Amino acid sequence: MKAATSGGDPTPTIRKAYTEMAQELAKATTDAPTSEAVTALAAFGAASGRVATAANLDTAADDPEFQKTSAMANAACKKAGVDTNF
Repeated sequence: MKAATSGGDPTPTIRKAYTEMAQELAKATTDAPTSEAVTALAAFGAASGRVATAANLDTAADDPEFQKTSAMANAACKKAGVDTNF
């Protein structure tokens, strides 16, 4: 947020956030017991990684596949009793 509010280019900060989200979701879902939430979070993590490496972050984040995996992760987590907002 500092880059955005200071007039700097927020792209590197946003790219880093997507990269870290992808890495942490990969860690959290690797070797985890199979469940709807784990599957959805793994898919969302992979999609986050693709956004992080995309040439245009805005276009990638608006991609229907990314939006779908986000919605699936939120729904699966809610079903498991955890509220998320990806």
